[in-house]
Amino acid sequence: MYTISGDRTPLIGSGLLGSENGTLNLPDHYRVFPVGSDPVPVAERKSFLRGYRDGIEVIIEACTHEPFVYTVTDEAHTTVAGCAFCLSNPEAVTQPHDFDTETHVCTACGYAYEGALYTVSFDANHDTGSMAPVQVVPGHKYLLPENGFVAPDGMCFTAWMAIAAAGNQSDPLAEGAECTVSQSVLLQAPWQVVLPFGVPFFSCPKT
Repeated sequence: MYTISGDRTPLIGSGLLGSENGTLNLPDHYRVFPVGSDPVPVAERKSFLRGYRDGIEVIIEACTHEPFVYTVTDEAHTTVAGCAFCLSNPEAVTQPHDFDTETHVCTACGYAYEGALYTVSFDANHDTGSMAPVQVVPGHKYLLPENGFVAPDGMCFTAWMAIAAAGNQSDPLAEGAECTVSQSVLLQAPWQVVLPFGVPFFSCPKT
């Protein structure tokens, strides 16, 4: 028996969603699922109903079209814009995970990364203070933090300098800049000298 959610009226024949010749009219915005089971994927709705057997109760109900995450990898999650169970042509959208820096859990889909991590370390460059290293998921975005070191007398902080294991240095990287981490890296504070009359050699927003 086919029924609609909350109703036990048979849907075959002239009932709701039915017809006089015994066929079933199935609107795109309705989903189908056997009682006690997950909904049937949208592409399989018709074939599932054609193969209906006595003894299996099937519920047909209007769907709320809530976004549904259905594929997850280490790098990304694929979602359907709308719903995977009721739209005729659901649009698959793949997006990289947005991992929390501390937990390494994606803030969008809840996927927890458990693989190897890269380390972002910080170097005060011969001055005082400390900043704890951060573990980052390989290939994903990382927002450069504010400088937590104390500037030497007569000097100021302008931007980070990234130094790779091989000794290669990056161009200056501003606090708050979004970077893709492709290897473990050291962020060094390249202090700039402030001239006697208060003007640094380069732009110096902080001391």
